[in-house]
Amino acid sequence: MTTELFEHLDRLRNAEGKVALATLVNTRGTTPRKEGAKMLVGEGGRVLGSVTIGGCVDAQVIEESASVISAHKPRLLQLDLGDEEAWEIGLTCGGTIEVFVEPVDLEKPDDATLALYERLKAHAEAGGRGAILTRLEGARDGAKMIAFDAASTRGRWAMPPSMPRP
Repeated sequence: MTTELFEHLDRLRNAEGKVALATLVNTRGTTPRKEGAKMLVGEGGRVLGSVTIGGCVDAQVIEESASVISAHKPRLLQLDLGDEEAWEIGLTCGGTIEVFVEPVDLEKPDDATLALYERLKAHAEAGGRGAILTRLEGARDGAKMIAFDAASTRGRWAMPPSMPRP
């Protein structure tokens, strides 16, 4: 993960109360971005980053982000764009992408997802590396764990307290 996400979170913290964090988690076929691409969508409409190259696919993610923020519940989206449709709207690629969209409350320092990103940011600023792992399916979708380069972990596959329980 690059520091770009941390910078985007810091920028939105002063402008938005709640955001949806969209992460491109799977691609099939030809797609313009690789897994891991991220986009933040603020409840006030600000958008930083993208999961594709803009256009109709990012617009669908932005639209879904509003319901993720209001329900405060993550959602895994599958967006299909066949090759023929892609050419019709001017894209040079087609395929299927899956995007995990999750709520983050920037006004609550105890938001579990935000706390994990803050912890990872501090570790990265100290010269370390790490990753946040997110369960995408099942009864505990959205559950997170953080893994650090020193072979240590924080958390377990538990639902963050800020997320509604199934």
